[in-house]
Amino acid sequence: MTLSTTHALEAGLLGDHIAARRLFRHSLTLEPADWAAWANLATAQFMQRDFQAAKRAADRASRIDPSAPQSWLRVSMAIGELQQPAPALQAVRRSVALDPGMTEAWSTIGYFHRRSRQWDQALTALERALGIGSEQASAWNDLGLVCQALGDWPRSKGAFGRAVVLDGDLAEARANLANFLIHEGNFTDGLKAYRQALTLAPGLANAHVALGAALKDQVLAAPALTAIDRGLAIDPFDIIGHKNRLVTLLHLPDETPDRLYQAHRRFGRRFETAAMKAPRSRPRSAGGPVRLAIATSDLRAHPNARFLRGLFLHRNADRVWISVFSDSAPEDATTGWFRERADLWVPIHGLDDAAVARSIRSQQSDLLVITAAHFDSNRPLLALHHAAPTQVSFLDAATSGLEAMDYWLTDPVLHPEDTRERFTERLFRIPCLYNIPPPGADPAVATSPATEPGAVRFGCFVSPARISEATLQAWGSILRMLPRSSLMLKHRTAYGSTTLRTHLQAGLAALGVAPERTMLLSSDDDRPTHQARYAAIDIALDTFPFTGASTSFDALLMGVPVITLAGATFVQRMTTAILTFAGLEELVAPDLSGYVERAVRLAQNLPRLNGLRASLRERLARSLLCNTVAHAEALEQAFTEMATAR
Repeated sequence: MTLSTTHALEAGLLGDHIAARRLFRHSLTLEPADWAAWANLATAQFMQRDFQAAKRAADRASRIDPSAPQSWLRVSMAIGELQQPAPALQAVRRSVALDPGMTEAWSTIGYFHRRSRQWDQALTALERALGIGSEQASAWNDLGLVCQALGDWPRSKGAFGRAVVLDGDLAEARANLANFLIHEGNFTDGLKAYRQALTLAPGLANAHVALGAALKDQVLAAPALTAIDRGLAIDPFDIIGHKNRLVTLLHLPDETPDRLYQAHRRFGRRFETAAMKAPRSRPRSAGGPVRLAIATSDLRAHPNARFLRGLFLHRNADRVWISVFSDSAPEDATTGWFRERADLWVPIHGLDDAAVARSIRSQQSDLLVITAAHFDSNRPLLALHHAAPTQVSFLDAATSGLEAMDYWLTDPVLHPEDTRERFTERLFRIPCLYNIPPPGADPAVATSPATEPGAVRFGCFVSPARISEATLQAWGSILRMLPRSSLMLKHRTAYGSTTLRTHLQAGLAALGVAPERTMLLSSDDDRPTHQARYAAIDIALDTFPFTGASTSFDALLMGVPVITLAGATFVQRMTTAILTFAGLEELVAPDLSGYVERAVRLAQNLPRLNGLRASLRERLARSLLCNTVAHAEALEQAFTEMATAR
């Protein structure tokens, strides 16, 4: 080993990869056949992200000594970063063939399989690396990501925790651990962990986006948007970041329909430009049932599963054939219920959009329905692949912004004829979009807790992310006008956050509402327990501009009337639609003053309040909202018309 090589190794250990690269090159002028120096030069070049140079140096090392496993490992790492996963895996497998106990090589195999979404293979390789005795923080972090993708949440959290213990400076692991803290309702520590990760690695785009999503859920939509935009400035093609940005905009009361449309079109144009233009699938053949493909991550314990239940329960198989392309993870009993009733069930978790599109196309689907594309693991960009001749947006919050999306399924209340909302799709109105099976095992409706006019308890069980400053001010006005009233807020474990509690109570205190008048509940209840909590509420107050949907229905189901503010867009009219189809237009306010006035007036009218409480459940059961047979027929007719319109 030359003196230059020794100094180069020392420089590499100290993280001075520029000096290491220069010293290794000098060493190789003296000993050009030193395979180890070539391999180490490849490492220095790799750390400087000069992957082409790293590949050339690693190739030279492997040619000098094909039996050296480190050479093949360096080759694989460089090729992998050049987006060539197959030859990268081939090279790293030569490493483990030469040295089966080489933990770094097994970790690298796991890493490449993870990046290719080959979760089972990734898990096997990472377990092999860690089983050999690796204490490599990056391997534990990769294991956490793989277990998360497979739905093994406890093991995933443990792996991220171990990675942070092994290397406190591994920003990716801190950010991934923060995701779990937020998911568990520990927002204070979760936000702290995100900020620690970004202090270590300011260029970590997904951590900026995740921080923004967490801030939105803490009723901090404006700072959330700033954080998300920082992430998108680093990675302009981060689809998760774009989805979070669009959803956050829907929570801001000052966004106009035109501005929302322009934001969605900017999103659409960015990906339409980058996407390979896929040809339209063949047109529908005459005769036979419509071959419907549904791409969704919502067929689990999720509100949208309730809205789809009627179609699967009552569809006419002679009219509609259903294939489900499911991204639901982890699966649950609800998933099993839908799987039993689908004609074809294709799990797509871990597949990219191109692979999913090929699978949909292979079924000769007539019509592709993409559910709630703004949310969860649903896939708006799947539409760019034109996997079916006709493509439909269903149960989404706004326009897709994509010219490839043909229709947006809606109804006359969500989108009246004079709607101000703008969209790239054609609207297809059915009589009533929302449909929920009739009341089943929910608790009996309790009597109203109010004993005197005005001495009522208001409540809101909607996600706190939807409590805009305008909503909070309206609530403050209502509570000030009714000094003996109180407010109960609940959404799973969200209100366990000290940050959120402080923000809301301080905001209401500034509006003249003492903290003791507000109850903030934090409990992730099962459905019967959750529904039973409505017994303590007299009137539900909706949020705006992003209103409730299934939560509003659940309140009505338990005899609790909901006051809402009707806006101009889909998300601003979801509760309006539910109240209208239940025959409760009196609870829909056209403006802010009407929202406050309706809440105060109903609180002071106990006979009317008690009458509503006694009649709401039956009213729902008799309405279109619970007529699952009619809803299934309307959807079948809509899908048939859309599929044959071209």
